[in-house]
Amino acid sequence: MSYIQMIKKDIEHKNIKELLSKVKAGDHSAFEIIINKYRNLVIHIIFRMVSNSADREDLFQDIFLKVYKNIKHFRFQSKFSTWIGKIAYNTCLNHVKKHRPETIDQSILNNSYKNSFSDTELLPDDLITQKEITAQIHKEIENLNYIYKTVLTLFHLENMSYKEIGTIMKIPQGSVKSYLFRARKELKKRLLSKFEDKEICKINI
Repeated sequence: MSYIQMIKKDIEHKNIKELLSKVKAGDHSAFEIIINKYRNLVIHIIFRMVSNSADREDLFQDIFLKVYKNIKHFRFQSKFSTWIGKIAYNTCLNHVKKHRPETIDQSILNNSYKNSFSDTELLPDDLITQKEITAQIHKEIENLNYIYKTVLTLFHLENMSYKEIGTIMKIPQGSVKSYLFRARKELKKRLLSKFEDKEICKINI
């Protein structure tokens, strides 16, 4: 870790401590800041695990309610983002276990993935457009099981480490690496099967 990174980490840690102190003192505006700061992390996890839009809205509220109620128990033994991610994952996992396997909503295409995967090496430009490639990647990610989708999201979109993902999902770091490898392999396999007639030369995932 560079000196600049250490400075940024210290500043972030200090800012979170100040926010949490204000929340514990009853400052609701401070909690609104927390919601705005971590809403994307929570939304990404919810969208990768749950397809029903009404359930998503309920889960979002439920997750941040749990965060608010349990914030006094946070002891800085992990990153605050990891702690929130764990609450989000466990809440969604319990929801999934209580319901039948959900159908995948094919319309959910998260454009944030656009910069997470290299489009330039997927296919020759004269055979298929970048837009088509990106759309197909989004579509095939949504067809993966929720564990693969969650690992891909946390690693590529949230830039989390194996350790952080393992903490959130309650699995060893080795399992995180394995799931990530298998998720990429499955995604590449799906893309190759869709575009084999286009003569895919290389997929960089």
